[in-house]
Amino acid sequence: DAVVNVYINHEKKFAFVEMRSVEEASNAMALDGIIFE
Repeated sequence: DAVVNVYINHEKKFAFVEMRSVEEASNAMALDGIIFE
């Protein structure tokens, strides 16, 4: 699995996602804004 850990703060409306590697984190960030069907 690429995601190692997730922390969600609902009150302050933010989250941290810890990825297995920098490369996988960069690939995940590249998906931002893409609309999937």
